[in-house]
Amino acid sequence: MTTQGVQIVPAGDEAQRALVRQLHAILPAPDAGQRIALAVAAGGSMRTEFFASCESAAERALDLDRQGAQVYLSTAVFRAGEDGHWQKRDRTHLAPAGRKCLHLDIDVGDGKDYAAMPAAIVALRDFTMECGLRRGQAIVISGRGLHVYWALTSAIGAPEWDALAGQLADLCRAKGLRVDVKCTTDAVRLLRPVGTHNRKTPAEPLPVQVGAFELQPPAARVRDDWPTVDVDEFGGCVRKALEACGVPAGAATAAVGAVTSNDDLTALPARPETPDRVAWVRARLDAIDPDCSRDEWRDATWAVASTGWHCARELALAWSQRGTKFDAAEFDKLWGSYRADAGGPTLGTLDHLAKKHGFAPPVVASSDPLPIGTDAWHAREFARTMCGRLLFVHESGRGFPSGYLATPVKGDTKKPQRVINH
Repeated sequence: MTTQGVQIVPAGDEAQRALVRQLHAILPAPDAGQRIALAVAAGGSMRTEFFASCESAAERALDLDRQGAQVYLSTAVFRAGEDGHWQKRDRTHLAPAGRKCLHLDIDVGDGKDYAAMPAAIVALRDFTMECGLRRGQAIVISGRGLHVYWALTSAIGAPEWDALAGQLADLCRAKGLRVDVKCTTDAVRLLRPVGTHNRKTPAEPLPVQVGAFELQPPAARVRDDWPTVDVDEFGGCVRKALEACGVPAGAATAAVGAVTSNDDLTALPARPETPDRVAWVRARLDAIDPDCSRDEWRDATWAVASTGWHCARELALAWSQRGTKFDAAEFDKLWGSYRADAGGPTLGTLDHLAKKHGFAPPVVASSDPLPIGTDAWHAREFARTMCGRLLFVHESGRGFPSGYLATPVKGDTKKPQRVINH
């Protein structure tokens, strides 16, 4: 079934089974005193619901999705509060009771980690192959990016998880894989459940589904079965890859794991603070009226905060001060209330708000007439990124990442003479 060209994951038993498989793979089985947490965004607010089983959580998530709500899944199970209540507390007030997966969040789109999905897929493929991390890998297309999981064969405690997640974040940085490191090191991160939809653009809901990419060889494709990996094997591969990069395992683990609040925003930015990226943010802020609604002002400010840049507060403050409603105390209060681990606004939110206020990507200098952000611009950027790394077979119209497939054409048949699968 499709809606405006978007494939919609079928509801019903098939979708529920797929989500139950995901939950069983990445979460410890909750005992009598533990719960699975879903975060639900609807009507301009966020609430948390708790469930005693994977089956009940999956059923509720899909029901909420059919109602048009944005649904998120926390990647840990929780204990009840001291008063024994579940429903009166959000996830930030509950201590994680166990971890059973490592994860990466890769944003795709204009101004994100990668401009186009093929570039993100190839970068991820190169990273996992070079680091020996393809075993146990599961990929979820989140609608506007990739969620990558390594489900462990058994749950591990907080100290072991924190150390391993920090090493994984170090490895991503060392290898140049552009990910949200705050997500990587957040044990209770909110990610999207399989079978639901990304509704950041309500008129264009995008399915959240398990990925099977033609750009990957068959062995790397994830189908109905969620692969698992032993924690010692996974950790050994991560540490070996770090050593090959000349990075001592755990060198930046403490700093990575500490990025949980506004005070630590500058400790480890999720995206490099480059002049081009700063200009990208400033251009979108310039398009938004600082006297906009309070919700929009909050979202724009927190989107800037989400970068973790040294200049983030200065950018948001300078923009806010241009408004006639500016109040320094209110700004300080809002900035101080931002939490990097709460799954709030991102640069994608800022881009959406700017376009809502009439922003149009600027036209670059005459020496480069392609407007930034257009299909042609993205195509050229993809070609530049993939140069020397992607083999395109004109006769078949198909492309293959180099290192996987070589397809020499034989004479007049215009068909591949042989295929070498690495």
